Parts: sequence; structure tokens; C-alpha cells
Amino acid sequence: FRLGHIVNFISHTVILGFSTGAAILIMGSQLKGFFGIEFTRQDNIAMTLYETYNHLGEANSAILLLSGTTFVVALLCNRFLKKWPYLLVAMIYGGLLAGIMTWGFGVQNLGMIGALPSGLPQITVPELTWFHTRELFASAIAIATLGLIQAVSIAKTIAIKTGQPINANQEFIGQGLANIACSFGNGFFSSGSFTRTGVNYSAGAITPMSSIMASGIIVLLLLFAAGVTAYLPTATMSAIIMIIGYKLIDVQHIRKILATSRTETAVFTVTLLSTLFLSLEFAIYSGMFLSLVMYLQKTSTPKVLRLTVDKFDPYHRLIPLRGNRQSQIPDLNIVRVDGSIFFGSVEHIRKALSLRQWQANTHILLICESVNLIDISGAELLLFIKQVAQKQGGDLFLSGLTPEVRRYLLKSPYWKQLGGRHNIFDYQAEAIEAINRLIEDKKAEAAAETAIENPEPAETVGSET
Repeated sequence: FRLGHIVNFISHTVILGFSTGAAILIMGSQLKGFFGIEFTRQDNIAMTLYETYNHLGEANSAILLLSGTTFVVALLCNRFLKKWPYLLVAMIYGGLLAGIMTWGFGVQNLGMIGALPSGLPQITVPELTWFHTRELFASAIAIATLGLIQAVSIAKTIAIKTGQPINANQEFIGQGLANIACSFGNGFFSSGSFTRTGVNYSAGAITPMSSIMASGIIVLLLLFAAGVTAYLPTATMSAIIMIIGYKLIDVQHIRKILATSRTETAVFTVTLLSTLFLSLEFAIYSGMFLSLVMYLQKTSTPKVLRLTVDKFDPYHRLIPLRGNRQSQIPDLNIVRVDGSIFFGSVEHIRKALSLRQWQANTHILLICESVNLIDISGAELLLFIKQVAQKQGGDLFLSGLTPEVRRYLLKSPYWKQLGGRHNIFDYQAEAIEAINRLIEDKKAEAAAETAIENPEPAETVGSET
């Protein structure tokens, strides 16, 4: 079905708010391991920070030394040894320091990740019956949708930094095939991970080959070296993951949004707060919904500007009609609409025109160069304007239709009802010239009728006496 285009509704600002919130959540989730404290997992970042503060007195000094120095080593390596894999260096440093502290100084309870389970998962064919399909179908659709949106959101976050294009359809296919394969190994539904993606990006990965190599290394570890991670401290990994989370925050783009647009700032703030205090999926939905609402609000109020001919311009360009400035063509009202004329904007345009306040016997020229869309509601509005103008002794004329709008009207009855080529022109100068001729012809007809109804008395010739 190629539904990948739906991700186009996830704006850059939504992605930025989502990624910033996710980065903060990633860092917050590592506070327990970083300080060596224990408390019940909390539902939002505020409670996590609160519990961390309350338990700071219980912090393990040895674990704090281990995580703190790992953090500093990673930052220094990234700053001064840019060609070195700073995350790997920090990981090796943390493992060595933990070994020295344990075997050299007798420090206990540093907390290790532990050995991985050895061997590969057993391949089995999942049981799939009509009963299971019917019971799980709705939930499966919901889980798949959320997983796909989250995965593409993560991909777009990294794409903003790398400039790489995202093929959402290909991403959807890849996610589907991966989860189909996963089901044969008794695995859970899988999707994108901000933490793993951040590690991949921070390590310098550029192509999908990095994921293939990482998968291959995991297989080798499971088969031959599952016990290696038994010597890797949790505090070291917490410090590394906190650095990764920090690097996911795009401070430069956040500043641009805050300084540029209040609307985009609102979208960013709502998405960020939703990510921090609600679910990740709901955060994306809320950001998308708010973006669409604000977009519709903007498109439903197009700028409607009255214009007049500049008499001092040799090319007779149009200028805004403001204040007490009078139109150079008294019997012609020129209006430009900057936006689409569709069901959401017709009421705004109708009110902006204030047709009932216009003088009788005046024509209306609608400049449509910036109108990219006219739907049935918009076409009906044009007919309404034409009818009002005709009742007042004038008419409606259009100029500058885009090819798309012209094709839409041509294949509909509205083209003929609006006057066809007699009332619709390609250029505004052509339209103004035709309307001027119409006005002059009407004045000449009116003058002729007046002369017939009120003939001038003939001069009387006197006789000589």
C-alpha cells in the first residue's frame, strides 16, 4: 500500500521535541546506575529526579568514582582524540578500573552487567490459528503502527543530523520482515531504540552495514564469549549511555525554533512535555495533532488584500489599497487572495470581502496567483460572489489561475457558470484592460440612453421684421 508517506505528517519540530524528550528520559533512566542507588522505577522524569534527590545520601562512593571518571574519560577522548572510538575507550577504561578496584583494593558490590546467555535461540514455528488471528489482529495492528511510527521517528531524528534521506516504505518493509523472523525465535515484537541508535551514531556509523556487523558480533559473543560482559560495570554503561543521551539533544536547532516561531515553539514544547510525562507514542500523536491543527488554522485564514493600480508606475503595477487611498478605477474592486480557497477558508474570505458594503455597479477582479487549491466549497463561494456582484450591477472576474486550479474548474460545471474565458484571464493586466472596456462601454450606453430619454431642445431661428 506504500503507506510510508504518512510519516510526512511528523514535522521536524515534532521530531526535535520527541528526540529531546527521549534523550532526557535516557539520561534519567541511568541515574540509579550512575550514583549506585536503588529506588522503585518511576513513570515520569519528574518523579525519577525526585527519587534520585531523596536517595543521594545513599550513593555508593566507589560506584560514583567509577561512573564519574568513565564519564570524564569519554568526554576528554571525544574532545582531544577525535579519531579514537571514545565510547569503546571509556568502556575498556571502566572495565579495567573496576578490576583494579575489585582485585587490587578489595572493593565489592560494584555491580556488573553479568554474562550473556550463551547459545542461539531455538527455532520454532509459531502456532497460528484462526482463533489466535481473530483475537490478536486488532492489538497487532496497534502495536505495529506504534512501532513503525517510533522507528521512523528515530530514523528521522538521526537523518536531521546526517542529512541522509529516509525511505519510510523501505523502513516499514524491514521492520515487518525483522519481526516475522523474530517470531520464529520466540522473540518479542521489536522496533527502533533511541539508545541503541544513539550508540550506533555516536560510534561513527554511516551505513546500514554497521547494524549488520553489530548483529554478527552479538552472534559471535553469544556463541564464543558470552561471559565477557560479566566484567563490565553497570556504572560504566550508565555513564556512556548518559553521554549518548546528551548528544541526542540538538541545542542549535532548539534555539532556532525558540527564536523563530511561537507556533513551532508551542509544538516543540507540547511534544517535549508529552514525551517526558506521557508515553512516547502519545507524544508523537500529540505533536502531529497540534501541528495539523495549527496548519489548518493558518490555511483557513488566508490573507485577503484589496489592491489598486499605481498611477505613478509606468507599468501600472498593483499596490495595496490602505487608509483613505482611493481606487484609481472607481468601478473596479481588485482583491488578491494569498492562500487556498477551500471549505476551511470560505467563511474567512466571505467576511474579509464584506461584499454588502461595496458600492453598486462595481466589478470584482480576484487575483488568484497565490491560490493553489479550490475545492467545491471554494467554487461555490466564487459563484456566490459573482451573484452578489451581478445583483449590484457588476460582475466577478478571475486572473492568474494556477494550472491545477484551471484544470479543476475546466472539468467542472463551475467554469461555465463563472463566465468561462469571458471572465477568466491568464494575466491581471489583460483582465483590467477588458474590465475597463466593459466599464467604458457601459458608460457610453448609459449616456446614450440618457440622451434618448432627455433630448436637448433645438435652437429657435427668429425671422426678420
